[in-house]
Amino acid sequence: TGNIIGADNVDASTAAGANIDFGSSSNGAIFYGIRNIGTGTILIDDNKIGGIRFSNATGAGVNTGGALHAISSTAGAVTVSNNTIGSATTANNLVINGMNATSNPVNLYGIEIASTGATVNNNTIRNLTNGGLTSSGNTHGIRVTGAGAQNVNNNEISVLRGAGTQSSYGTSAAVAGIVLSNSSITASSVSNNTIFNLTQNAGIGNSAKIIGISFAAGANVNHTVNANTIYGFNSIENSAGIEHVGIEIGSTSGAMRVSNNMIRLGRIADGTEFTNSSSIVGILDQSNTAQNIWFNTVLIDGTVGTGSAQNTFAYRRTVNTGADNIRNNIFANNRSGGAFGSRHYAWASNTLGGLSAAAFDNNIFYSNEGNEFSIAATPANLSANPSAALRLQALRGNVGLPGNNLRSGIANLTQINFINSGGATPNLRLNDDNCAAGAGAAIAAVTTDIDGIVTRASLPAIGAHESTTFNAIATGYDIYTPIVSVSSVPTLTAACGSEQTVLINATVTDIGLGVASGS
Repeated sequence: TGNIIGADNVDASTAAGANIDFGSSSNGAIFYGIRNIGTGTILIDDNKIGGIRFSNATGAGVNTGGALHAISSTAGAVTVSNNTIGSATTANNLVINGMNATSNPVNLYGIEIASTGATVNNNTIRNLTNGGLTSSGNTHGIRVTGAGAQNVNNNEISVLRGAGTQSSYGTSAAVAGIVLSNSSITASSVSNNTIFNLTQNAGIGNSAKIIGISFAAGANVNHTVNANTIYGFNSIENSAGIEHVGIEIGSTSGAMRVSNNMIRLGRIADGTEFTNSSSIVGILDQSNTAQNIWFNTVLIDGTVGTGSAQNTFAYRRTVNTGADNIRNNIFANNRSGGAFGSRHYAWASNTLGGLSAAAFDNNIFYSNEGNEFSIAATPANLSANPSAALRLQALRGNVGLPGNNLRSGIANLTQINFINSGGATPNLRLNDDNCAAGAGAAIAAVTTDIDGIVTRASLPAIGAHESTTFNAIATGYDIYTPIVSVSSVPTLTAACGSEQTVLINATVTDIGLGVASGS
């Protein structure tokens, strides 16, 4: 504990500037700032690591790769807490550059955990740059591949730059804030982390993935991804294969609760629009296991400039089964433009298989271009009706899942009313007048909002933000259509040609302003 390795006030992108300059001519060399291989209970706390440069030494052969791990643990029950990796203010403070690898790995990890059971809390990882232009390079803030309970909470990860070009998700993602991946991971948590300003900076044609949180764990039902804030991704190359993902639920992942997260993609770190034609996904579900997607707020923003046709999604489900429970979310896609064929969806799923009407409701949808829904493996707009109510009705009445989203609505950004959706530091909490207040359904597992302060009401707000000062839904904010429930029709007993009075009870309920008296 309490060690200072290098310096946090130097730009380490050159040998002259680095406080520690490490070079290797051997492929696969690894530099460790702090390394634990001991068993027992291990605490790595309150250390500062920075000012380090790792590069090829003179005489390095062709395709020579390597890795820099600021903190690494491969054994013991480890707690990694309150460490500063990189610098809060100085760019390129922890650097890999000058590597000639083209296919061998060049990996930069802030914290790397391969031990069984770990706690990684309250660390700051900032200003890390990996210039290894290779098809198998990773730049990950926190990477966990160990078994057991892994808890990664209250960390800040920002200003990561990576040049890897590989096209896979999970542990192979080119740039990622947090990665958890192990089929033997038991009940684990990734909560209250802030991840922003991630950039894939390879200037050649590639299909890299930039991911905020990637979680692929065991079959335990108690995994939690809760109250994380993710925004400000960028990629230099205007390549069709590049994809930005806020939260990825991996294809091998067990059940988890994804709740109270705020995600804004489509603008870079300074708040300006990301104009390249890359695919963007707020929440990506690739698991056939039932997932619980509750109380999230997702906004895809910006305008596409030039490039090939690419779709974007606030939420996307790429599997055909899985009894997912998707309730109380704001899925907003304000992106626009792109080549012919580009669509900007609020919600998309390969099929409606596994979903049930009762478990897919109380959501707010928005698409700037009216492309709220797709239910096809090859995404296609479900309805082009100019009426928002009838576009929602097309989803409700779909033969694969009739009666879903009766208590959901299609809104615009004015009705959602974010506090600040477009700034460098977005705030997707809501102003007091909004269309989400009191429109949700209570869920016992989620008792507070993203801030962990306000208790969810019996009729909670939709989205990640709850407030005791929200106003009741008023004129101009009521996006919900009435629900009419009709009792069964009695058996008709009258003879042919005669009359019979039949009483049928109809109950009309409505979120928001309610049903006008006498209507």
